Amino acid sequence: MSNSLIEKDHSQIVKEMLVEFANELKTDSISSASDIAIRAKVYANQIEGFYYNQAFILKQTNPMTATGKYLDRWGKSLNVGERKKDTNSVGNVIMGRKAASDKDLTIKKGTMFSTDEEIYGKLITGITKEDTVLKAGELEVSILSETIEVGEYTNVPPGSFIVLNNPPTGIEFVRNDKYFKDGTNREDDETYRSRFEKEKFYGTDDAFAKRAREVDGVTFAKTLENNRGPGTTDILISTVSGIPSDELVAKTSTHVLAKRPLCCDLGVIKPNSQKVNIEINVELKENFTLETEIENITVLERIKQAIRTYFKVVGIDGVIRKMGVSDSVYSLDEVVDVEVISPIKNIHLDNSSIAEEGVFNVSV
Repeated sequence: MSNSLIEKDHSQIVKEMLVEFANELKTDSISSASDIAIRAKVYANQIEGFYYNQAFILKQTNPMTATGKYLDRWGKSLNVGERKKDTNSVGNVIMGRKAASDKDLTIKKGTMFSTDEEIYGKLITGITKEDTVLKAGELEVSILSETIEVGEYTNVPPGSFIVLNNPPTGIEFVRNDKYFKDGTNREDDETYRSRFEKEKFYGTDDAFAKRAREVDGVTFAKTLENNRGPGTTDILISTVSGIPSDELVAKTSTHVLAKRPLCCDLGVIKPNSQKVNIEINVELKENFTLETEIENITVLERIKQAIRTYFKVVGIDGVIRKMGVSDSVYSLDEVVDVEVISPIKNIHLDNSSIAEEGVFNVSV
């Protein structure tokens, strides 16, 4: 028997229905103007939809091909857990004033700040996560904060947050000196489906890492046996932005430890950062310079972003390849040619390290 789907269009369905009606009525044919023919056309409209939808319906009956909300239902029925949600990014902002105050200044939890849309290219807002005091005589204070928006795009670089929304009394500026991190997009179908593998006995290496990957914001997990000595096991995690925040490490640890085997010394750790310096020379299309802006972002920054994205793809224990750096920059429409001056040869990252941006030098 053929496994191919049966497909019929509207006219074929009407024709077959009229033949069946004629056979039942013991007549040679049915007039196209008859009540029966009109009804057949109406019914055929609905029946045609079944043929159009049968491929979609069959696709949803198998977890390896199901999509969207139907894949979510398979996840629940197979006890895989829910699809991971998109997450906001976290980091620290600096708030302060140009001249020290002679009294303490209170900065309430929930104080809002944002990027300058005209400068950064998009509006991203954040709020402080704790009550803080800028003490008398001091110029600035660091405050743990998070973005309101969610997704990878909220992992903003240093210097992005510069706008204070309704600034607290006496506070004159805000800035972020380090990257915000942990912002991730909602888990897509294929990433979610990859977790549908048959569950292994909990306590194996794969099970530990798999348990860690269930946490929103964690995009990579690797088990390291005897990492702190005999009988110890650590789970190395990272996010789409690289090194996770302390908050995400704590959240993952709580999630994993809830089901650890008895007498298992289990921990969750961050990868080490291995700074990678890049020096390249690029040839740009006519009328383009490194300062040319495309959608409010300079060509220089677009080149740096392309290299950062390549670093993320390499991940932990990967290899930074000269060709990979070249290809990532060459993929930009405004770039005609790329010469990688440094590194001289491919860089092999340590088995617990992730590439971190060092010095990027770009010339034309």
